[in-house]
Amino acid sequence: MNKPEKSADLETPEEVWLVVGGGVELGEIPTEVAAALKCQAAKIRLPEGRGTAYGYGWLHISDNEQRMERIKGLGFATAAEFVLAIAANWTEIIAANEPNRLILVRHYAGYGLRLVVQHYRRGSLECWSVVTAIPGRKVRPAEVIFSKKESKKEDKTDG
Repeated sequence: MNKPEKSADLETPEEVWLVVGGGVELGEIPTEVAAALKCQAAKIRLPEGRGTAYGYGWLHISDNEQRMERIKGLGFATAAEFVLAIAANWTEIIAANEPNRLILVRHYAGYGLRLVVQHYRRGSLECWSVVTAIPGRKVRPAEVIFSKKESKKEDKTDG
C-alpha cells in the first residue's frame, strides 16, 4: 500500500496526519479564494483516516482497489501521490453535497481529478482535511463555483 509516514503533529492526537512530498501541508485554500466562497482559508492535509465505504482519508482512498487501478492507470504510483497532485495544483472548485466541504478539481489527461476536502478545526489547528479523491469526468462549466485564471489549460504530462 506504500503508506506515507505519520506526522509528529501532537496538536491533534485524535487524528493522524500523513507526510506526503516532504510535508504535512499539501496545498491550500488561500485567503482570496476563501473570501470569494465565504469559507475558511487554510492548508490542506491528508489524514490516515478510515478505510470503509463511508470512511475518509488515505485509507479510504488506498483501500478501494478499483479506484487505485484507475489512479495507477493515470500514472500515479500511490494514493498519496494522487492526492498531492490535486491539492498542490487544483484549478477549479465545485460545490460538494455536504456543508463545510469543497471539491477541488485538477484537469489532467482528459479527466477532472477531484479532491473532496472538509473543513477541520481542533484546538489551534485549522485545515482542510482530505475526505476522498476520485479520477472523474471533466467538470461542466455550470458546476464551477471558483476558477483560477490558468484553469483553462489542461495538464497532460505532469503527475
